[in-house]
Amino acid sequence: MKSPMFLGLMLVILALPVTISSAIANKPNRPTPSETQEKQAAVVWERSGGIAGICQRLTLRSSAAYVLEDCRKQTVVSRGDLPEGDRTEFKKLLLKQYGQFQWQSSNQGADMFNDRYTFNGRGAQKPTLAQQEALNQKFAQWAGQLVQRAQVQQGKQGMIEGQVTLSPTCPVQKPGIDCTRPYQSAIAVLDSQNHLIAQIQTDVAGRFQLLLNPGTYTLEPESEQAYPRAASQKVTVVKGQVLPVKITYDSGIR
Repeated sequence: MKSPMFLGLMLVILALPVTISSAIANKPNRPTPSETQEKQAAVVWERSGGIAGICQRLTLRSSAAYVLEDCRKQTVVSRGDLPEGDRTEFKKLLLKQYGQFQWQSSNQGADMFNDRYTFNGRGAQKPTLAQQEALNQKFAQWAGQLVQRAQVQQGKQGMIEGQVTLSPTCPVQKPGIDCTRPYQSAIAVLDSQNHLIAQIQTDVAGRFQLLLNPGTYTLEPESEQAYPRAASQKVTVVKGQVLPVKITYDSGIR
């Protein structure tokens, strides 16, 4: 006859696997670090694939602070705040325009890239598929520009970063009315020997940036007619620095 102590021990041992199995079954599914990051950030954009097998991840906070990572090497490429013009545009999209949604490219296209992003906006609008695609192109553009800024910070080259505007745009100019707007144009870049080395095409917001070796250059804003027109200007590029440039086209309105 077995003692009461022995019987009690056997009952504990027999019950133990049930207790452990019950604990495992009731254990909540914890989100992965990537899932947590996407919920906490305002935007997480990622591009992977391509012939070179790249992996870029751009994480944006609501303050417009960013972290750009090489997710293949698990390293930070650059971190900081978006440039002023991009910062203003981003906050407008985030706070006043679109709500929460996720987007992923439906096909790889000729470049063989897979793009996806999570947008945690506070706006009320639901973007169309075309608008979601446009946002993806915007994030890709920002990521590319931030890579270039990182190269400048590493002291390899210098950069010009500019804003092109058109003014005046009001037939009658009154106090308190802004008669200046962004202008999309082409700008020729000449070296110190007046040789054409690059041609810049500004984006729809009139912004541009270009990596250059240290030296003196001439920026020639192009125009197909007498107006709008803008004067050329010389710039000096310094290694490791970003040079802000402003170009204003005269609309001809008087």
